[in-house]
Amino acid sequence: MRKVILFICAIFFCTLVSAQDFSLRNNEFIITDTLPQSEHWDNANRWVSLTFEKARYALDYADKENGRMIIKFNFIENLNRTYNLTYKYSLQIDCRDNKYRATFSSIGIFATDPETVIYSKDSEYELADIRVSEKELEMAGIPLNAPEQPLSVFLQREKSLPTDTQGKCSKIYALCTDKVNLEIKIDSLKNKKGEMHWLDKRKVNNLIEDIDDKINEIDNQIEDIVNLNKTAITQQLLFNTIKRDVVKHKGIIIKSLEKEMGYKDNF
Repeated sequence: MRKVILFICAIFFCTLVSAQDFSLRNNEFIITDTLPQSEHWDNANRWVSLTFEKARYALDYADKENGRMIIKFNFIENLNRTYNLTYKYSLQIDCRDNKYRATFSSIGIFATDPETVIYSKDSEYELADIRVSEKELEMAGIPLNAPEQPLSVFLQREKSLPTDTQGKCSKIYALCTDKVNLEIKIDSLKNKKGEMHWLDKRKVNNLIEDIDDKINEIDNQIEDIVNLNKTAITQQLLFNTIKRDVVKHKGIIIKSLEKEMGYKDNF
């Protein structure tokens, strides 16, 4: 159960670092500017070569005359040191005068162990002491070292979960917030101990023990919630992770593309 609590806190932490700038179901983005189609095309090609490592993308289709290209690429998120979640996308870019369109499609997810993948330079977190078992991945229907499954499959599975599962996860997230804040407080107290008189150190040690007791109490509360329906809650937490990652990746791509599409070579 301790492992499950660590896993839950890890999922919560990952949720904190993501930016929810793009809705989950919005896959088409149209950006207007003042550049001609030819410059959009050149900038799109430049963006692809500068943004992605060769091992992570393939230019699947390119029609310069009509201003359309299709890129297949992937993002790899380090869920823990045991497994990674890998997200595959197709991105179609249509270039026109004064505007361009980026459309995501074929979003798929699968899991791999770290030895079989190249880590993404865009990964925002690494959870060294968290372990998600193969069984927990199977509970959420995430294939391990197998072909990806489409995002729509996971969204459909989520609908079959008990209606109160998301509420229980929200309660867990709130408890994790309290736990993270207490752990930060402990770290701060430990950093100050070196400059203290021994009597003050004793008081700080007592305070740290009290905070540790509160953290253990939070862990027990989380455990009680998880025990109500471990399978459903584990699934919901992983589904939340998937939805967060898809939103984040689309944001990273569109913001990066928009920045490069406005490039002008003034050499």
